[in-house]
Amino acid sequence: MQLPAGGYAAKFLGVIKDRLKFFEDGDTLFDLFMVEVLKGRTPGNTLSKFSNSGGDLIYMGDISHNHALLLEHPEWGVTFDTDFTLAGKEQR
Repeated sequence: MQLPAGGYAAKFLGVIKDRLKFFEDGDTLFDLFMVEVLKGRTPGNTLSKFSNSGGDLIYMGDISHNHALLLEHPEWGVTFDTDFTLAGKEQR
């Protein structure tokens, strides 16, 4: 993966680039959690699944913008989704 070409992000990431670790969709990191790229959501949004002998914990970041609606009906999605239909399927 290449760093952004210019601007503040490129300047900041350039300073720490030797310490950055990039991952691919479905990778398991640190033998602890699996990452899944949510292609229907906003670019770069990922789901993280933490697993151990006690069970699993799934962290969805900013996927559920309104708990009263999207946790009850994840298939509804939000206007920020890049692919509304796919996003609803990914959150289930």
